[in-house]
Amino acid sequence: MNSHTEDEDNAIAEAITAAATHNRAGRFKDAASIYNKVLSLSPSNLDALKGMAELAARTNEPHSALPFYAKILHEHPNNPDALNNRGVILMSLGDAEASEFSFRKLLKLFPEDLQGLNNLGNNLVKQKRFDEAEEQFLKSIESDPRHAPAYYNLGILHTTKSPNDHENQLKYFTKTLEIDPDFTDAHINIANIMAINDNPDMAILHLDKALLGRPNDGVILFNKGLTLRKQCLYKEALDAFQAARGNFPEPYRLDFETGNTHYELGDLKKAAAFFMTSISERASFKKGFLGLGKVLAESGQISKAKEAFDRAGNEFEVQQRQKALDILTGDRDPWVILKESFDNDFLQTTAEKFKWQGEKISESLSIHTTGMALGEIILLSRLTNDLMKKAKEVNFITHSSLVSVLQRVFGVNTVSSQETFNPDKPYPDSKETHLYAIPSFLKLTNGKLPESTRYIAPNNERGRLWNENTFNGNEIRIGLNWSKRNIYTGPDQDLIFEEFEPIIKLQGATFTNLTSSSDETLKGHMQDLDVLNISEFIRDHEDLLAIIDQLDLLVTTDSLTAHLAGALGKPTIVLLPLLPNWCWGYKTIKSSYYPNHTLMRQSVENNWDRPIQRTISFLREHYGLS
Repeated sequence: MNSHTEDEDNAIAEAITAAATHNRAGRFKDAASIYNKVLSLSPSNLDALKGMAELAARTNEPHSALPFYAKILHEHPNNPDALNNRGVILMSLGDAEASEFSFRKLLKLFPEDLQGLNNLGNNLVKQKRFDEAEEQFLKSIESDPRHAPAYYNLGILHTTKSPNDHENQLKYFTKTLEIDPDFTDAHINIANIMAINDNPDMAILHLDKALLGRPNDGVILFNKGLTLRKQCLYKEALDAFQAARGNFPEPYRLDFETGNTHYELGDLKKAAAFFMTSISERASFKKGFLGLGKVLAESGQISKAKEAFDRAGNEFEVQQRQKALDILTGDRDPWVILKESFDNDFLQTTAEKFKWQGEKISESLSIHTTGMALGEIILLSRLTNDLMKKAKEVNFITHSSLVSVLQRVFGVNTVSSQETFNPDKPYPDSKETHLYAIPSFLKLTNGKLPESTRYIAPNNERGRLWNENTFNGNEIRIGLNWSKRNIYTGPDQDLIFEEFEPIIKLQGATFTNLTSSSDETLKGHMQDLDVLNISEFIRDHEDLLAIIDQLDLLVTTDSLTAHLAGALGKPTIVLLPLLPNWCWGYKTIKSSYYPNHTLMRQSVENNWDRPIQRTISFLREHYGLS
C-alpha cells in the first residue's frame, strides 16, 4: 500500500480526472501517458488500472488488458467490474472455460448482477449449452423485467440454436424494442429475418432505425444496399454501398456486391471494374472471379471468361457456367454435358428398377423435365417420335404452364404437372428418365438433332377464333415479342418497344404485339403506330401457340416464343445478346435446330442497333417491305 501526502493524493486525483477527459475525447495516447505516470507513483491505483485495462481492451490486442485486471483482482479480489470485463475478454479470445469461471465467481459474490448473468448466458450460448444459457437470461429478467439486453440475448440464443425458428427470434427481438425502441442490434436482427422472409420493406424500415443509432455503420449500410437491390432499387443500393465505404470491414465484398448491382443493371463495364477491384483486394476471392467470368462471357470475351471461371472454384454455378460456355462454343458435345446433369441428379433419386437407359421396352416411358428451361423442353420434345420406337407410349411430367402445349407434340400420350406428380407413385408399368438424357440414349452426338420442320399441332379451334376475330386484310402478319426471358443481364439489357419502332414503321405488313404489358402509355403508343395489341387476350401458352401459327413471321427476343415458332416450322427472326442460351449457338446466322429461323446477334453488349438494322434489311430483301 503506497502512502502519499495530501498534495500528492490531490495531484493523482487531478491526473485521473484529466486522463478520463482525454479518454472520453478519444485522445487515448494522452490518457495512457497520464495513467502510466500515476501507476509509476501509485502502482495499485484502482482508477489508473481500470483506465489502462479499458484502453488495452479497445486495441487489436485485447489480451493486453488481462494483466491490469489481474492486478486489480490481486488488490481487490471481489471487484465486480474486473471479474466481468476479464470474462468478456477471455470469451473474445476463445477461452470459454476461463471466461465462464470469471463470470461464475462474480455471480457467486453478486447473484443478481445483470451484466454477469447476461455475459455468462452468452458464454454458454457459444458453448451450445442452450438450456443453461436460457436459465441465466431468465434470472436476469426475474431480477429486472425491463432489462432489454436479456430479451435480446434470448433472441440471439434462438437464432444460434434454431436458425429457422424465426417466430421465437422475432418474439424476443420485438420485446427488446418494446422496452428500448432504440436498441440498434435488435433492429438489425429483425431486418435480417424480414429479408430472409421476402419482406424487404420491413427490412429497410428496421435498417433505417438501426442507422439512427449508428449512422456510419458500414455493415448496416451494406445490408441496406443488398436489401434495396432485391427490390430492384439499384441507384439507392449503389448509394448505400458508397456510404458504407471506409467503415466496412471487408472492402473486397463491398466491391463485389457493387459490381453485382451494376451487373443486374446491365452495365457490364462498371460491373467488370468492380469485380476486378474485388479480386485485386483479395486474390483468393472466388466469387469475384465468378462475377468477372459472367461479365466477360456476356461481353463476348469467351476465352477470358473461361480463364476467370477456372479460378472461381468448384461451386455448382461455376460448373454450370463453364459447361454452358463449352456447349455454346462447341468445345464439348451438349448431349454429353446434359446427360451428366441427369446422371448427377436424376439417377440418384430414382429407384434402379424404374430407370430407363435407352433400351427398347414393353412398358411406357415417363420423361421428367425438372430443371429445364421451357424452351429447352419444347426443343427436345421433337424426339418423341424416335422414342415411340423404344416404348409402348411416351408420357411427360413437366411444368404446369407447359402441360397443354406438350400434349400437342406429335407422339405424346399424356402430360402431367410436375407440381402435382408424386415421385413415390410413378406411372404403373413405366420406366423413367430425364429429357436431358434422351439425345445420348438415342445415340445422337455433336449437338445434332433429327430434322423436323413441324412437330406440334396447335389447337385448331383457338386458331380459327384468332384468325376470324383478329386478323384482317392480306398484308404480311408479323408478330413482335420483346420479352426479356432470353436476356440474363438485367433491365438495361432488355430490348424495349421503342427499339422496335424502326421495324414497325416499315410499310407492307400488319404488326402484332405478343408481349404482355400493363403500361397504359405503352398501349397508347402502340395504338398510335397501328400495332395490333392482342397480348392481354393471351391466356396461356396454348393460346400463344395458336396465335404464332396464324402469323407469317415472328420477330422475338423471347426464347420460349422462338422455340414454339420453331416447333411449328414458322419463319422467325431471333434477336440475341452476345451470350445467348446454348440452343442458339455462337456467332452463327442460322439456327442448328430450326431451319426457318434467322439469328440477329448483338455485336456490342447492351446495344440492339445492329440486330434491328439487320432485321430491317432482311425484311426489305425477303418480304418486300419498304
